[in-house]
Amino acid sequence: MDAQVLFTENRAQTLVVMIARPGTESQGKLELLSVIGQQQLTP
Repeated sequence: MDAQVLFTENRAQTLVVMIARPGTESQGKLELLSVIGQQQLTP
């Protein structure tokens, strides 16, 4: 995983961007999360 951290000028907010390297196990896991995260579960 590679990460980039971005701050606002006054450092009141932080954005962390995580990027998996292509072809790694981490990339596959993030792709799975992107699919699972879009499912709607209803009782």
